Amino acid sequence: MLKFIVKRILTMIPVMLGVSLLVFVILEMAPGDAAESILGEYADEQNLEALRDEMGLNDPLLVQWGRYVSDIVLKGDLGTSYKTGMSVTQSIFERYPTTMLMAFLGVIVTALLGITTGIISAVKQYSIWDNLATVFGMIGVSMPSFFSGLVLVFIFAQKLQWLPASGNYGWSYYILPVLTISLTSCATQMRMTRSSMLEVMRQDYIRTARAKGQTERKIILHHQLRNALISIITVIGTQAGILLGGTMIVEQIFAIPGVGKLLMDSISYRDYPMVRGGVLLLALSFSIVNLLVDLVYAAVDPRIRSQFSSGQKRRNTLRGKERSV
Repeated sequence: MLKFIVKRILTMIPVMLGVSLLVFVILEMAPGDAAESILGEYADEQNLEALRDEMGLNDPLLVQWGRYVSDIVLKGDLGTSYKTGMSVTQSIFERYPTTMLMAFLGVIVTALLGITTGIISAVKQYSIWDNLATVFGMIGVSMPSFFSGLVLVFIFAQKLQWLPASGNYGWSYYILPVLTISLTSCATQMRMTRSSMLEVMRQDYIRTARAKGQTERKIILHHQLRNALISIITVIGTQAGILLGGTMIVEQIFAIPGVGKLLMDSISYRDYPMVRGGVLLLALSFSIVNLLVDLVYAAVDPRIRSQFSSGQKRRNTLRGKERSV
C-alpha cells in the first residue's frame, strides 16, 4: 500500500508540470499586456519596454516557464501579484480555507442527499418517490450553477428573507452557496446510486440473503449498498473536483472572498501570477482528492486490499526463494 501511495504521489509531478505549462501557453495567447496593466494604458512605450525586461516578459516562453517552476521548487514562491504587489502564495492561502470549506460542505451535502435519494429511488422503483427523484435529477443536471444560485437568492433571500444573499460573516452565509454548488452534484450522485443499487439488487447473493431470512434493512445497507460503493465513491471523488472548480462562479455570485473570486478578479485585471498560482493550487487539490479516493477504494472493498496484500506476499516469497538459492 505504501508503494502504491508513493507511486501515485510521483505521478502528480508530471501532472502539475503539464498544468503549469498549459496555463503559461493559454495566458501567453490571451490578449492584453501585463506591463500595460501595471503602468496603465497611457504609459510611455520606453517605460513599458523597461518593465517587460525587468519582469522577464521578453524572454521565450519556455525560459519563463522554467524560471517559474524553479522558483516554486527551490523557494516555494508562486510569484508576486501585478495588482497588489503582494506574494501570490500568501494571498491565495489566505482565501484557500474558505474555498475548501465550501467544497467540503458541498461534498457532504452531495453524499448525504444524493446517496439517500438514490437508495430510496432504487428500493421504491417505479413508485411516486422514484418519479420525484427522477424529476429532481433531471432538474439538477439541467440547471447551471449561476442560474440555480440566482433562483435560490430570489426565493430565500429576496422573497422569503430567510437567508443572507451575499457575504461571509457566519454559517448562515454558507447555506445558499453550498446548496448552489451541490444541486447538480446531488442529481448526478442520485442517478449513479440508483443505477448501481438496481444492478446489485439483481445479483444471486441478494436473493440468497432474503432466502436466509435477513431483514430488508440489513440487505440494503450491508449487501446492496456496500457492493455498490465503488461506483458511488468514484462519483463522489469526481464531483469533489468539480465542486472545487464550481466555487469560482458561486463565490462570484455570492461575493464570498475565496480563491474562486480571487481568480475571477485576477483574470479581469490580467494578474497572470495570481491566475497561475490559483489554477495550480486547484489542480493540486484535485490530484490529492483522486489519491484519497483510491485509498478509500482499498478501505471499502476487500478485493482491492487483497490485491495489494497478495502482491506484497508474492514479492516476499520471491525474495525468500532467491535467498534460499
